[in-house]
Amino acid sequence: MAKKVGPNQGLNYGWVRGEDFWGGPVNDDFVMLDTLLHPYVTSMTFTAPPAEVEEGDRYIIGQNATGQWSGHDGDLTAFVEGAWLFFTPRKGWRFRLESTNQFVWYNGTNWQDEYTGEDPVDPGPDPSIKPTAYDIAVTVSDSLYADEALVHLPILDALMLPANMAGSSLDMIAASTVYAQLRVQRNGQNVGTITVDIGSYSATFATAGGNAAPFGKGDKLTIRGPSTAVTAFKDFGFVIRLNFV
Repeated sequence: MAKKVGPNQGLNYGWVRGEDFWGGPVNDDFVMLDTLLHPYVTSMTFTAPPAEVEEGDRYIIGQNATGQWSGHDGDLTAFVEGAWLFFTPRKGWRFRLESTNQFVWYNGTNWQDEYTGEDPVDPGPDPSIKPTAYDIAVTVSDSLYADEALVHLPILDALMLPANMAGSSLDMIAASTVYAQLRVQRNGQNVGTITVDIGSYSATFATAGGNAAPFGKGDKLTIRGPSTAVTAFKDFGFVIRLNFV
């Protein structure tokens, strides 16, 4: 048997001349070398084997793996001769990630993006990038009762509702069979409307006088349904976009 194990990749060596171990550990070592040479992985977000796979496909297994990959979070896996083989990563392993076209490497504890140094799957927010907009998303699946408050929120920081609510959008699952109008309010006063016409999938957004409407810290933003119940007005969603001041 092999008398030594390589300190870097754990490959076996040290057989005495004439020993025959080609059917066992040597073959395993060759498969490992074939997997690591020209390192290229398809993805590192899969947590279970993909439905379609080709011989030689390689993945870095995502967190909370299931099925055949259970217990191998973060490991490298390769599909060889119809089976998944697993390799525990070692510090310094480096792969080109097809899904992002970037290199990732193993720092001894975690995989990280070679360029940013961050987690390539969940990098988290970039502290140098400040958000410019605050979106409020609403889905309505049932009929509204008269003057129903779909949204009622306290404003924590100064925001601006752009003129005619630029950047906002509404979408109906099916063309509206009725006319309906939602009202956008600041501290109980109307500052805008969202109007859906018969036969439309979208809406017209308007602000009072076509002007932007500022919201200060402590203000209340309310979006109300039609003042009179419109039974057929349902199955739609909308996003209201406000800008940070």
